[in-house]
Amino acid sequence: QSKKYKKVDKPEETVSDTRDITKAQNNLLAICLSKPEHSPKFLENINSDMLIDADAVELLNYLLDAKGIAVKPSKLQKLDDYVKMLLLLYEELYQSLELNELQYEATRLQVKLVEKYVKTKKAVLAQQMRDSSDEKMPELLNKAKKLDQLLN
Repeated sequence: QSKKYKKVDKPEETVSDTRDITKAQNNLLAICLSKPEHSPKFLENINSDMLIDADAVELLNYLLDAKGIAVKPSKLQKLDDYVKMLLLLYEELYQSLELNELQYEATRLQVKLVEKYVKTKKAVLAQQMRDSSDEKMPELLNKAKKLDQLLN
């Protein structure tokens, strides 16, 4: 006999959440693109599922593959407009910052992206837990535990 749970609507990403994620991803990628030697540290907890735009995911993959070495412009040709926008963003917001301030900002953006990702994934998991049978519960709880570990 399985337990009956009260149905609760799944919280959906709001326009504000999407805007926050997009802003954080673009700012973080702008910093990493402009300071490639620090990008492995700045991107250590970020994965492609946390980003919204296809261009951002592609750039993230290039930066992760480069392992701290500047990405060759020829590899970024498909992303030319996006990269130009990020470089302008960096110039406008971060160019005048000291390295320690830049590290603090990158860490803050990284935390924000991880928190938004965990919040969204946990909402989906909570819905799955409400809808699932008791046999699936340990697996779902394990997924929730892994998400909690991302926050630490």
